[in-house]
Amino acid sequence: MPKLKIKVEFDTPHAMSVLANKVKSEPDYAWTWYDKVASAAHIEGVSIETAKLIAARFMIDRFGIDASTLCEHKLCIEEKGDPATDLF
Repeated sequence: MPKLKIKVEFDTPHAMSVLANKVKSEPDYAWTWYDKVASAAHIEGVSIETAKLIAARFMIDRFGIDASTLCEHKLCIEEKGDPATDLF
């Protein structure tokens, strides 16, 4: 049986643009990204405080989102959990 060759091309700038638009339009999705980045940094050995700073910097650099604005009220951490401590 002959092997089928498939050529796949990726448009990385377009994919990042689509991702950024989704993150900007859905605060819960943005929170998930913040959570995953903070968790990954903490797992790699940085302190919780540093992990939060790394995640906040990532959100600003990649998506232009100030992580402190992901929640509209003071109960955000209690409701959604603290991403740097709720690792699993």
